Amino acid sequence: MSSRAKRCKAARNSAGLRQSDAAEKLNKSIATIKSWEREGGSEPNTLGDVASMCRLYGMSIDYYINGRENITQLTKEEQTFLSDYRMLPTPYRELVSSVAGALAEKQNA
Repeated sequence: MSSRAKRCKAARNSAGLRQSDAAEKLNKSIATIKSWEREGGSEPNTLGDVASMCRLYGMSIDYYINGRENITQLTKEEQTFLSDYRMLPTPYRELVSSVAGALAEKQNA
């Protein structure tokens, strides 16, 4: 399981945000965002900060805190795929979604 700092950085990247973008949207300094993403750095001070960050980054609070996804009904293979997908930067996620959509259409034709 990765650390909160790694999950935080990966989620920000997946959301297509630079540290400066996140800082502006969360009304924090860039140094604060960098600290949240650094091993041994600080973490959000309040539950409100955690909730705002998670909402902006599109990750659940449970995933940020515990590293657990709420995907218990998926197979292990699907869970792995989804976890890998969420680590991709936005342009690659869009490409994967486009390819999957095209394959599904072809399958259903």
